[in-house]
Amino acid sequence: MTGAASEGERAPRRLRIAFLLHSFPEWSETFLLRQVTGLIDRGHDVALFCREAGGRDVVHEVVGRYRLLDRIRYVDARRDAARQDVPQQRPRLRRDTLAVLARNPRLLRRAIRPGRGGFPTGATLRFAAALARAAPFDIVHAHYGDLALELGVAAELVSAPLVASFYGYDCSSYPRRYGENVFAPLFARAALVTALSEVMAERLRALGCPADRIRLHRIGVDTSAFSPSAPARTATPRLLTVARLVEKKGVDTLIRALALLRPEFPALRLDLVGDGPLRPGLERLASAEGLAEAVRFHGAQSEIRIVEFMRDADCFVLASVTGADGDEEGTPTALMEASSMALPVVSTWHSGIPEVVLDGQTGLLVPPGDIEALADRIRRLLRDPDLRRRLGDRGRAHIAEHFDMPVLTRRLEAIYRETLG
Repeated sequence: MTGAASEGERAPRRLRIAFLLHSFPEWSETFLLRQVTGLIDRGHDVALFCREAGGRDVVHEVVGRYRLLDRIRYVDARRDAARQDVPQQRPRLRRDTLAVLARNPRLLRRAIRPGRGGFPTGATLRFAAALARAAPFDIVHAHYGDLALELGVAAELVSAPLVASFYGYDCSSYPRRYGENVFAPLFARAALVTALSEVMAERLRALGCPADRIRLHRIGVDTSAFSPSAPARTATPRLLTVARLVEKKGVDTLIRALALLRPEFPALRLDLVGDGPLRPGLERLASAEGLAEAVRFHGAQSEIRIVEFMRDADCFVLASVTGADGDEEGTPTALMEASSMALPVVSTWHSGIPEVVLDGQTGLLVPPGDIEALADRIRRLLRDPDLRRRLGDRGRAHIAEHFDMPVLTRRLEAIYRETLG
C-alpha cells in the first residue's frame, strides 16, 4: 500500500478518525482498504465501526499485514456473521449501550429531536454508544451516503464533525428508490461531502447538496503494487475482467461481444475474476454462446493473484452499464489497477469512467450495452500491438498523475483539516 511520510516531509498532526462502514473487509472495496492503510502510514489512528463482518473467503493480504481486524468494532451484527452457517440476527440494544446512553442522556434527546432528520433507530443508538465508548474522535467519516444518512447523527452526538463519502449506487439507485430529497437531512448535517468524480459531484448538487460543501476526492490505486512488467505472452489472446458479477458490470454484454470475435480469434480467452449473484446465469450464457471453454470463471482472488492475471492479459475490459434499478458505477478501481500496469483498457461511456479512461488516449470507450462496438474496439486492440503499447503507457502515466494513493491520502488529510477549521 502507500508509503509512510518521507523524512523531509513535515509529519502531520495525529488525528483520531472513526470510519463508519456497512461491512469490512470486502474483497471488492479495495479503495477503502487503501484509505485506511494510507492514513495509518501517515501516522493517524483509524478505528472502524461496521454494521457487519465482510466476506472472509478471500481477504487481501494487507488486512493481515496491518492487523486491520484488530481495529474493527462490529456494532450491528455478530463478528462471525459472514459465515454462512451462522444466522445473521439484528441485535437488541446491549446493556453496555444502554449504560452509555444513561450516562449521556443528550445522545437520546438529540437523536430524536424533531426536525433534525435523525433516525431514532436501535442502529443509530448502538453506533452512537459505540463511538462514545471509544471517544474522543477528531473526525467521523461515513462511507456511502445511505449509511451516512442513517448513522451520521452519531457523529454529532459525540461532538465530532461528519464527513460523508458517496461512491455509486448511493447517489444513483438509492435516491431513485427513496426520492430525490432523501439526503436533505444528511446535507444539512455533514460538514463536508466527498464525490469521487466530477459527474458525481454534479449529481450531488442536483440532489440538493450545497456546492460549497462538496469536495472532489477520487479513489485510487497503489501504483507501486500495480506496476508493469514484461508479460509471459502466449499464442492465446487473453481478455480480463475483474468485477463483482452484478448487472452494472455488463459482463453479459462482454460475453456476447466475445461470441462475435470468436470466428476471427478462435483461441480467444476471457478470464473473469470476481463473484456475485449473476454468476450462474452468466455461466449458462457462456455455454449457450458456445464459449464454455473460452470463458473462465475464477471467483474472487487476492490482490497478488489479480496482479498475476493482469500481467498475463492482452487487454482489460469492463463493459459497465446502468442497472435496471438505476445503479451506476463510480470510478471502478479495477480500471485504475489495469491502467497502472500499462494494460490497454476497453470500457464504456458511463458515469465517472471517462475521467479514468481517456478515450483514444489511455483506452477505448464505447456506448454502454453496445455489443458490436465493444467487439470492434477489442478487435482493434488485438490486431494492433503498437496501439496496445501506446494506450497502456499513457494509461499508466494518467493514473500515476491523478489516482496515486499517496497523493490522494494527503488530499484526504487536507479535507479533514479543512473540516476541523
